[in-house]
Amino acid sequence: MGWTTHREAAQAYELGEFFLGKMATPETLANARGYLETALRLDPDFAQAYCALAFAYNQEPGWGTQLGQDAFPKAKALAQRAVDLAPRLSWAHSQMCWSHARFDYDWQAAEQAALKALELGPGYPGPHLGYALQVLLPQGRFDEALKHAQKAVEIGPTDHFGPANVGMILYYQRRSEEALAYYEQAAHLEPKADPHRLYRARTVEEI
Repeated sequence: MGWTTHREAAQAYELGEFFLGKMATPETLANARGYLETALRLDPDFAQAYCALAFAYNQEPGWGTQLGQDAFPKAKALAQRAVDLAPRLSWAHSQMCWSHARFDYDWQAAEQAALKALELGPGYPGPHLGYALQVLLPQGRFDEALKHAQKAVEIGPTDHFGPANVGMILYYQRRSEEALAYYEQAAHLEPKADPHRLYRARTVEEI
C-alpha cells in the first residue's frame, strides 16, 4: 500500500531508507532526504516516500540540523500528503501523530492518529513505538508507554531503536538496572549508536 510502480523511484526510496536506518547524523539525514526527494520527483504519488521524508524531517531538530519551527511544518505537510494518498497506510498516521504531538501540541489528535496507525498496522513495531514515545511518555503515562515499547521490541528484535527506547522509559521510571540491560541490548545491535552510550552512562551513575 502506498508503493510505486516506478523502478527508479523505488530504488531511490530504498537508498533513502538505508540511510534512515543508520544512526542519525547530519550526513545520514541529508543523504536520506536527497534520495527520498529524488523518489518523489520521479513519482509524486509515492505515499511511502512521503512518510519516510516526513520521518527524516522529524529527526532534524533533535540533531540540531534544522530548527523545529522549520522542520516540523515540512514534516506535517508531507505526512498529510501521505494520508491523502494512502489513508490506510499505517506509517502515514504514525507521522501525523508525530506532527500533532511535536508541532501542534494537540494530544487528542496525536492519540487519535497513533491509535489509527495501530489499528492499520498492529504487527509492525513503528506504530507501537510511536505511540509510546510521542503520546504516552510525554504525558507521563509510563506504564502504557513501556507496554507498547516492549511490544515493538518483541515484533522487531533486530532494531536497536526499540531496546534503547525501552531503556529510556525505564530510566524515567527510575528502574535503572532494568534500563541498563536494555541499553546493553541496543549497544549489542548497534555499537556505534552514541545516544545509547550517553543514556547508559546516565543510568550507570544512578545505580
